[in-house]
Amino acid sequence: MKIIFVAPFMTALLRGIERVVCEVGTRLARRGHQVHILYWPGSHPWPYGPVPPGFYLHELPLPRYYQHRVAGLLYPLYFRRIRPDVVSFFYSWHGEDIAHRYWRDRRPASILMVHYPAQEVPNRYEQLASSRVIRRATALVACSDYVAAGVRDVLRREPATIRNGVDVDRFVPADAATKRELRRQLGLDEHRPILCTVGALEERKGVGRALEAMSLLHQRGIDFMYLVVGEGKLRSELERFVAGHDLSGTVMLVGAHADPRPFYQVADLFLFLSRGEAAPLAPLEALACALPIVAANQPPLDELLPPGGTIFVDEHAPAVVCDAVTALLQDPATMRAMGDFNRSYARATYSWETIVDQYESLYRRIVT
Repeated sequence: MKIIFVAPFMTALLRGIERVVCEVGTRLARRGHQVHILYWPGSHPWPYGPVPPGFYLHELPLPRYYQHRVAGLLYPLYFRRIRPDVVSFFYSWHGEDIAHRYWRDRRPASILMVHYPAQEVPNRYEQLASSRVIRRATALVACSDYVAAGVRDVLRREPATIRNGVDVDRFVPADAATKRELRRQLGLDEHRPILCTVGALEERKGVGRALEAMSLLHQRGIDFMYLVVGEGKLRSELERFVAGHDLSGTVMLVGAHADPRPFYQVADLFLFLSRGEAAPLAPLEALACALPIVAANQPPLDELLPPGGTIFVDEHAPAVVCDAVTALLQDPATMRAMGDFNRSYARATYSWETIVDQYESLYRRIVT
């Protein structure tokens, strides 16, 4: 089967959507499908490692200006040349709608992949609702039940729900010796409890809310280290908070890392107070690394994370977050049990091989 993913920002933004395209596409290629990725020029070289046989990259030759218009004219040319069985779109406002105006060949099955909740981007859903992309889509895929509900309410279509996954063979817990060595390499105390958050430094990701809880934890005299893995426009504001609340020896904003695995592996607890998510990858990676989780009581986190390994909290109540973290840090046996449960849950539920099985099943249903 020939499959095209139209994913403009593979080498520009490096977000969850782009990682999902690479993870799914790579595994489809390994299963014998021919996978083509159409993307725009970006500021990074291909950042996802070796390209397997059957996985083809097509960087569109776009000018500096009017890129979405030119892309809309180029997409049909690639469709005509490749002659795919399935085309997957993630947007309709980066040339995809224009492409549908000129896409007059034999039409393969087309899928609209919806990876953003209606509540967060209502203007985008309004655009989608009137687009050719939605009118001509053979099927829609939502990455969580939360997103699927918005698709039904606004777009009046019934989507398939296929969640994101995690590479359970790469994201693994470290044994005691490896954990000690990683902490030594990162300059971290061997015995100090470590909390970790992986996410962009932006308001909805909740790092600012987490720091308020960390300040309370520090005031209680509890010894810990909090690692924040990510970058963003709030860095200066967060740095001022850290300095102003005497947290410089307790909080480390370590920046963005292409491979966050060492930070999961040195941690004892994962903290994720984000809201407005569609289906974030970081909590799934934490599950796979056998970390107990304290998470915001927000959709879709309450849908994606298992109660057996997660404590859900009101992310706007620092004292409540602090209490939950305190209780876990004082009960190492419960933390270990939660982490073991999360690792098992990730392997059973979120393995990319399981997720790709669902994509293959969908393709078989819609390809005529």
